[in-house]
Amino acid sequence: MTNLKPQFSLIFLKSISWLTPLWLFCFFILPLLYVFVLSFLTKGTYGGVEWSFSLRAYERALNWQYAEVFLRTLVMAGITAFLCTVLGAWCAWYVVSRKPEVRGQTLILFVLPFLLSSLIRLYSLQNFVGVEGPVQTLIRVISPAYQSLAWTHNATLMYLGLILTYLPFTILPLTAAFEKWDPQ
Repeated sequence: MTNLKPQFSLIFLKSISWLTPLWLFCFFILPLLYVFVLSFLTKGTYGGVEWSFSLRAYERALNWQYAEVFLRTLVMAGITAFLCTVLGAWCAWYVVSRKPEVRGQTLILFVLPFLLSSLIRLYSLQNFVGVEGPVQTLIRVISPAYQSLAWTHNATLMYLGLILTYLPFTILPLTAAFEKWDPQ
């Protein structure tokens, strides 16, 4: 009787194994093909698509202005990845170096703020650093000649937002990797 359960589950898994390729085709390959076909069509007057073949989108994409934006984005991504790796390694090592009894609670303290929606965290950061936020108010008290928009739209705030968004994705895997080293 005990041999029937593994055989049944194996038969069941083999009978539904065709669902995985179907799922990938419907939700990965078909949308990519659709976007690929759309990339060769002409933009319509009111935002739609006209079914006439054109390479205009690729001509515009190869424009130098877009290459500059692409390179700047790559630089920002590289700097963000580096900073997230350094900060994430420090946080993960801190978690792993705690006693095993409090390791889970320490990890939760690092990860709990990241369980909020990314959009909520970024809006709260914007309000915290924004024109009417506490950071700007404090700076205006210290230096009345301060321009209030200097902190709201700049690269430093962009890096801060990117790091806050991607930091948990470095802390959790590095914690799992560092736990295998057993630093104690």
